[in-house]
Amino acid sequence: MAFTGEYIFMQGFATTALSISTTLFFLAQDPDVQEKVFQEVQRVIGINRSNETTLAQLSEMKYLECCIKESLRIFPPVPLISRNIEENIEMGDGRIIPRGTTAVISPYFLHRDESVFPDPEKFDPERFSLKNITNRHPYAYIPFAAGPRNCIGQKYATTALKTVISKIVLNFELGGCEKMQAIEMVPEITLRPINGVRIKMKKRIQGMKTT
Repeated sequence: MAFTGEYIFMQGFATTALSISTTLFFLAQDPDVQEKVFQEVQRVIGINRSNETTLAQLSEMKYLECCIKESLRIFPPVPLISRNIEENIEMGDGRIIPRGTTAVISPYFLHRDESVFPDPEKFDPERFSLKNITNRHPYAYIPFAAGPRNCIGQKYATTALKTVISKIVLNFELGGCEKMQAIEMVPEITLRPINGVRIKMKKRIQGMKTT
């Protein structure tokens, strides 16, 4: 199946929009995590909310990046990845995956492997701190797939996510309206919430956390 440039472009927007929504949802659920993101963004950008954000500044937002990665772990926007096996593959137990097989991988379930991510339903950005990712298998976390055919829009998506979320958190305090257990997800081309996600937004006082 051939994909046009327009299709790839639109899919990039769809998955990025979903990821923005789910990350904001998780930040709204955890005021302490949200405050850490706010303090980081304010330190990097400054209190002038009209300032343009540079790529260099976005690269400094390490904790926000951890939050985004943890959101993508719990709700990867692409629920299934398929690959055609081009040559026989021998597994560790001697079994053979024959050439011509279609392998289907689900990041949604892979990211819930308790041996890698204890208490997998919990939103914990510290899973992606430098000390916690050092010894983790690189294919344990694949929201953008992996290998030579990974998502070509990965850098675009990360930049867009950081840009939008940092500006929202700098300008608004987020509050939760519903728990994660109430979010019903449907796996279509993308993994999306059937009824969307709802959060409260309260405008922040300039340079200060609202009370």
